[in-house]
Amino acid sequence: MQIRVAEERDAPVLEREFLRFVSRDFNEARNYAIRHLKMGRTMLMLEDGRYVQGMLHWGWGDTIDDGVAQITGGRVLPTQRNRGIGSRLLEAGLADIQNYYAEQDRQLRQVFAIIPDTPEARRLFEKYGFQCTGEIPRHRPDGTMGVFYVWEPPAQFDSIP
Repeated sequence: MQIRVAEERDAPVLEREFLRFVSRDFNEARNYAIRHLKMGRTMLMLEDGRYVQGMLHWGWGDTIDDGVAQITGGRVLPTQRNRGIGSRLLEAGLADIQNYYAEQDRQLRQVFAIIPDTPEARRLFEKYGFQCTGEIPRHRPDGTMGVFYVWEPPAQFDSIP
């Protein structure tokens, strides 16, 4: 399996993901794909170079100058869970965020995410150093609580004392 950043040619993949897991509204699906391709980045986990097993989306607010990025979504196909795909996607996503900020000559200060309140999601984010800073009651339409997590990149040292 390989992980890569989604490109324009992947818009139909993002549209299908939205239609399958979020809403059956095609216009919303198209806007979702455009937003994730133009105003952020999407990491795709592919098997055999074409079958999407999972994805992770991230973006920034009004500007990257504030140094804050947000993981805006992620999903692993139910048939592919408990195989380390979520870990690999989160790891690749954090590396992509850091590299993107460095390429733009900007300082990354924080990455945040609002995740579903499940033991699996909490374990995954805490494994990568995210700290839980709050809860959001009834965050999702089904009444599920959301959990607010923040990650700060490791400090960079010019020299070791």
